[in-house]
Amino acid sequence: MNTIFHAILSLIAIAGILFAQEPDISHFMARKYTGGPTTLPYRLAKPKNYDSSKKYPLMVFLHGTGMRGNDNKKQLVKYTDKGAMRTNPGPLYVAGDEVQAKNPSFVLVPQCPSDDYWWDSGKWRNCIYSIDEIPMANPLKSVYNIVEGLIKEFSIDTDRLYIGGHSMGGYGSWDMITRFPNIYAAAIPLCGGCDPSQAEKIAHIGIWTFHGSSDPTVPPKGTQAMAAALKNAPDFTYTELAGAGHMIWRGIYADDSKTRGPLIDWLFTNSKSGAVNAKPDKKDFAVRAHNTIGAEYYRAVYNISGRLLPVSSKKRVANTIIIKKSVTGQAKQAAEFN
Repeated sequence: MNTIFHAILSLIAIAGILFAQEPDISHFMARKYTGGPTTLPYRLAKPKNYDSSKKYPLMVFLHGTGMRGNDNKKQLVKYTDKGAMRTNPGPLYVAGDEVQAKNPSFVLVPQCPSDDYWWDSGKWRNCIYSIDEIPMANPLKSVYNIVEGLIKEFSIDTDRLYIGGHSMGGYGSWDMITRFPNIYAAAIPLCGGCDPSQAEKIAHIGIWTFHGSSDPTVPPKGTQAMAAALKNAPDFTYTELAGAGHMIWRGIYADDSKTRGPLIDWLFTNSKSGAVNAKPDKKDFAVRAHNTIGAEYYRAVYNISGRLLPVSSKKRVANTIIIKKSVTGQAKQAAEFN
């Protein structure tokens, strides 16, 4: 009986994934940049009650490799070969009513071509590279140009430009702020690689970065090296999710996430001219992250230090090394086994 019951629950869960309602993206204007070096489709959400006499922040979201294309939709909503819907939850959340009610802002989501990248090497597992040896990717140059054009077109607060992204977009976020350290006030790079030798140039930028300690696609050594280099920066946080795999963005921005609220509240306090509001306390909070155990995915709960918290699921990672991290990315103690 229990076997039948669990089989029914599994079918219900699968049906929920396959037939989930597609989010409304009509508030994201569909546009295209053609000025070179690369033509890019992009989506732009404006503040609901836009007033040109006021200045608004702009948040740039860079997607991962699986959302590349030219349909100007997949960077927000896409479907797998089996028909399951996948969304880019970060920009959907920031452009949604909850965030916009507190922080009216522009949200830019460009789409990288299928045969190109935000970062110009493609050697994802290297994680650490030199911007002197790897040139800036043409699609990322076009993102730079799009932002410059939007600043001329709309009333955008150039002291409050923000950027973030996951996977390939994490690489792109790090690459953008290290090449142009005086443009962005804050960044949220997720599970990307970087050039730690540039840390001194970006120490003044507000940065909150996340990585799974067991990421098989983009291992965390680049983020760890950058965290060590930025340990004395005034507003830098590295949250390493112990045992988590690559696709942590799904959990960080999920509807039931306890992370996305404090994270985005923190983001909008940043300004190149000084903090707009008091910074929220970076106390421990739960973040749901996807883990990869073979071909299985399940959800585990972590706090800001990367410490595994109790969860209801009976599935646990055997002999997982849990590194306790401080908010500056420094190890508080070597390791312990769960």
